[in-house]
Amino acid sequence: MDDIVWQPALVLEAGEDWVRVGFDRLETCQACLRGEGCGAGVFSRLFVARRATLMIWTGEPPAPGQRVRVGVKSSHLLLASLMLYAAPLVAFMVGALLAHLALGDSPWRDPAVLVSGLAVGGSVLLSLRRGRGLALNPRVEPLSCSVT
Repeated sequence: MDDIVWQPALVLEAGEDWVRVGFDRLETCQACLRGEGCGAGVFSRLFVARRATLMIWTGEPPAPGQRVRVGVKSSHLLLASLMLYAAPLVAFMVGALLAHLALGDSPWRDPAVLVSGLAVGGSVLLSLRRGRGLALNPRVEPLSCSVT
């Protein structure tokens, strides 16, 4: 049995092989908001001020306006969050260390180390966001009734 984290959503747009869904903020389920519930609070805490949208490639997209649930394997979600947070941090530290070793006792060493670390960490973060390395392969399933 797959350990999947589900979140209800509304289909905003649909194309031939893709769908764009919007996730509502969770305000009523306090257990989910504390992280003790079904896991749906993960999406709501990420996007506090606005409705989160996500484009998903799927074989049979549901119609716009239809309520669906989007599921991601918890192991994939954990791996993606580790990559998104740990990889730029490690890249920052490696970039800073290399600049520190290369500059020796230069008076501009500290600012150069900071800039180098930020540049390397930022470039890794941008490459992760643009690449398909963090693809979670979410499942989209239509709901038989509307969520109110």
